[in-house]
This record gives sequence, C-alpha cells and structure tokens, in this order.
Amino acid sequence: MPDYLYMTFGSTHATLKAERALSGGAAPFRVVQKPEVIRGGCGLAIRISAADSGVVLERLQAAGMRARQQVLLPAPVQ
Repeated sequence: MPDYLYMTFGSTHATLKAERALSGGAAPFRVVQKPEVIRGGCGLAIRISAADSGVVLERLQAAGMRARQQVLLPAPVQ
C-alpha cells in the first residue's frame, strides 16, 4: 500500500484555494478530514500519494501557496 502525504493549511479558505490550484493537474488528490494524529491547521487536509508529492508541491508553489504542515502517513488498513 502506498504512503500518503497529508498537507494542512492555516484555514479552510486556504485549503480550498489549494484545492482549486491542484484541480486539473496530473496528480490525483482528495480533500479529507485531517487525521487526529496531525496537530494544528484547520480541520481539513489535502491527501496525495507520497509518490506524487514533487509534482503537487511544484504546482502549489507555482500558485504562490505553501502547505503549513506536511505529514507522511501509511495508508489505512481496510
């Protein structure tokens, strides 16, 4: 199972702005409820595959954005 990178932002507004910046990009992502193990930020996070982190972070930087926090977590066992 792949690891996921969770990116948090300072507010819900900033998270939704990041969602717009990433929409239509080459890497899939999801806006999710922030996992409980992550402290700080708003209640939302953007979850991406760790393998796609480079392209996603470049796209955010091109949009003038930066995640407040990035946390790598294993995929949940189902």
